[in-house]
Amino acid sequence: KTNPFTDPTAILASQKFAERFVLKMVFRKLNKHPRKAEKVYQRYLGRKAYKYISKSLPCYKRPVFKGSANFVRTGVPIVLQGDQNYYSRFPNGTSNFVVHHMMQPYYYLAVQYNQR
Repeated sequence: KTNPFTDPTAILASQKFAERFVLKMVFRKLNKHPRKAEKVYQRYLGRKAYKYISKSLPCYKRPVFKGSANFVRTGVPIVLQGDQNYYSRFPNGTSNFVVHHMMQPYYYLAVQYNQR
């Protein structure tokens, strides 16, 4: 996969001790705040909102909430989906995990999208 954060332990295990120590500390700091925000969302936008809604709609059943802080920006999304030619020009790899976020791949997909 091209995402370096799918398995950070594999990346961290290959580092020297001092680098691994610092990188783990940074990863924990980056990971802590989204997890805390997720708990706050569950509390206010999940349980407390359900309590108020159930007063107005007694037959409303509380849904199972996904444990995530992911969100989608509003507006019309434009999906630049890669095809066979795209993946032959810009293959997935472990050496360059941000290959799909460079200017050339975006430009290629934008031209392909514009030609449709």
